Amino acid sequence: MFDIPLFSASPFWYAGLIWALVMGWAASSYASNFSYRLPRQETPFGREPYCGDCDVKLTPRDLFPVFSWALTGGKCRNCGAQVPCSYFLLELLYMPYIGLCYIAFGFGDMFLLMGFAAMLLQISAMMAWDDDYVSSNVTVILLAAGLIFQILQGNLLVDGLMGIFFGLFGALLLYAMIERKSPPKDVYVLPKWIWLLAATGAWLNAHTMLVFIGVGATLLLVSRVLGIKKPIPAMIVVAQAPALLLALWWGLAS
Repeated sequence: MFDIPLFSASPFWYAGLIWALVMGWAASSYASNFSYRLPRQETPFGREPYCGDCDVKLTPRDLFPVFSWALTGGKCRNCGAQVPCSYFLLELLYMPYIGLCYIAFGFGDMFLLMGFAAMLLQISAMMAWDDDYVSSNVTVILLAAGLIFQILQGNLLVDGLMGIFFGLFGALLLYAMIERKSPPKDVYVLPKWIWLLAATGAWLNAHTMLVFIGVGATLLLVSRVLGIKKPIPAMIVVAQAPALLLALWWGLAS
């Protein structure tokens, strides 16, 4: 893990790193597409990319990760509508993240799974921040990927299922603290963010769950101190993304 060879010893390793970074750029662009269309009940691949304000078709020069947003000032070239800066920030962060995954794992199952997890969390955070929306489909996929993660770590499937149970229990406690009332007994009317936190538990064990709770609580506290005006459920979903990734890397590195 984190073993970087000399270029003279393994030039193909560096070629793989460049390819991983390119893949990360492309993946971050697709994640932005999902995060815009899912809250609007659109099929992500139902039509070519378009501006949500003027409906004009976007060209490759509008879709190049990071640089397109920077060169246009974060605006549509046709109508001047503002493109959320979250697109730019997450595209900027995902590329070095996928490079980190390559350095740690090379090309393999863990590289794909950790990169995929970050993409799911990126989509989830962007939807919550921009549209106050939580996708049930993303939640189910995150849960399934968490169970696969447990198996790749040499754990039992039941370990992931227990994590889901504890995640749901913790989310219900958090709901009771926020709403100052008991959660509804009908599980079908529970807020979607509760199920998202439950799915997060599929990735965690006792040690990493403590890291997740500590990082998530710290991020929520900082957001309150900074006076960020977003609904609490949306802030929970946004904080969940970096908290889960940091907890996972803590567990993998320890």
